[in-house]
Amino acid sequence: MRPIAGATDFVLTEWIQPGDDFATMFGRLALALAEHEGTLLSMMVFGNVSAHTEAMQAMEAALGVPVWPVTWVEGASCEGAPLAGVQAFAVAGAEVQRLVLGGRVLGSIYDDGAARHCLLGGLGPTAVAGMERPAQVQQMFAALESALDLA
Repeated sequence: MRPIAGATDFVLTEWIQPGDDFATMFGRLALALAEHEGTLLSMMVFGNVSAHTEAMQAMEAALGVPVWPVTWVEGASCEGAPLAGVQAFAVAGAEVQRLVLGGRVLGSIYDDGAARHCLLGGLGPTAVAGMERPAQVQQMFAALESALDLA
């Protein structure tokens, strides 16, 4: 990747507002991203895992199939909605390279001319059935180490 002077990274935060559905929230995020001419680096979704399928469908409809890491932080909103909101990390003015490990996008790399940046996300065990928690954590740290090696 070649360095590009003037790259700007930024964070966009959207939350479920009264009367919103997932499509409306992700639509606002897509508009803000386009307004900044940004490329998504990583996204954190704060919500109940039971809303995963519906939220991912709304995300894909608004932003396309995720080629960035998505991290789910379990928990409904304070008002009881299945999603509280999202934080999207993005960059404008830089080429983004994706880190793919085992078919999963776990990171994004870009160069702003002053430094090479790596943002990881979506880390977790790939198989939890029958695995004790220490083994799940060990698997997650192995994925983290492998992703950093790729970077």
